[in-house]
Parts: sequence; structure tokens; C-alpha cells
Amino acid sequence: MPIAGAVDILAVSPKKSPVQVEAPAAVAAPEKPVAKTAAAKKAEDLKLAAAEKKAAETAKATKKAADEIKAKAAAKKAEADAKKAEAKKLASQPSRIWVQIGVGRDKAAIAFDWRKFNKDHAAAFKGRQAFMSDMGRTNRMLVGPFATQKAASAFLAELKAAKFDRGFIWTSAAGQAVDPLAGK
Repeated sequence: MPIAGAVDILAVSPKKSPVQVEAPAAVAAPEKPVAKTAAAKKAEDLKLAAAEKKAAETAKATKKAADEIKAKAAAKKAEADAKKAEAKKLASQPSRIWVQIGVGRDKAAIAFDWRKFNKDHAAAFKGRQAFMSDMGRTNRMLVGPFATQKAASAFLAELKAAKFDRGFIWTSAAGQAVDPLAGK
């Protein structure tokens, strides 16, 4: 039985609790990419073009440097080869003492003169060989080589005694080509 002034608890509805439980949040859909504006696209294209240009310039500079290194190496090799060739030429054509007995432009005419000299002055030229050396636009006709100036002077004296009054002593420079006379 109810007491006077008492509250009927069955008639009272319960109050909601101050803690409210939230429903789980829905998973957000991934954001769609925002369409780029024309200005943003152009700026990106310019950045890309600048990067490509820089890469091309770097590649060009690298290639140029490599080419310069190769060119320097080739030049050094060519210089070394030239020095070797010069040394070989000097060794094959050392400085020697000769007696020059004539000059001429036409090598066949020089060979003819040599045969004539041998015929007319056989005793003086017996056992001797003729050589030629370039002298600008003409050629020297030489006899020799002689071991010393004294030996060359003695040969000149033999020529004068044989009534062959041409000739003088000439010393070839190292490397000066002096070749046997062809067509004797």
C-alpha cells in the first residue's frame, strides 16, 4: 500500500543517462582528385620541361667533357707516335758526310749523268755508289758516305787528279733522307 506523499516509481519513466553513445562513423569515401586548373597544369609542364632541359644540358656537358678527355688522350698519343717516328727517322738517317758531285730536277737525267761520270772517270768512281737527297725543287747527286771529313777531302783530291773538278763536301742533317740513286 502506498504511503501518502510517496512517489510511485512505476509511474515514473527513467531519465536518459548523460553519456550518450554515438553510432560508429561511416567510413568516408576517398576524395576524388580535384581537377587541375589550366594554370596549375601549365606550371607543372614548365617544371617538367625545365627538369628535362637541365638533364639534357648535364648529359651534353658530360659528353663534351668525355670528348675533350678523349681528344686530349688522342693528341698525346699522336704526339708520342710522332716523337717515336722522328726518333726512328733520325736513327735510320743519321748525319753523314758526303761529296756532292751534281744537282738535277729529273731523276732519270741524274742517273744518266752518273753513268757518264763513271764512264769518263772510271778510276775515280770505281767501287763508289751514287745517292740522291732532296734539295727543295731539285736533288743533290752524292757519293759516299765518308767516315770523316779527311776521307771526303781525299776523295775530292782523287776527283781533281782525274780531271773531275766538280764537287764539294756536304754533311747531311740527322733525319735528312739520302737514298741510293735508282736506275744506274
